[in-house]
Amino acid sequence: MLYESTVYIILFVYSIDEGFKMLYDTDIKFLVTHNI
Repeated sequence: MLYESTVYIILFVYSIDEGFKMLYDTDIKFLVTHNI
């Protein structure tokens, strides 16, 4: 049970991290394209 919950927490954190990276990348592209 503990192992399963740990795996879920790791996946949860990983998905949040990936989401933030994607958001960050799109923000950078947005800023770059609109500053030109």
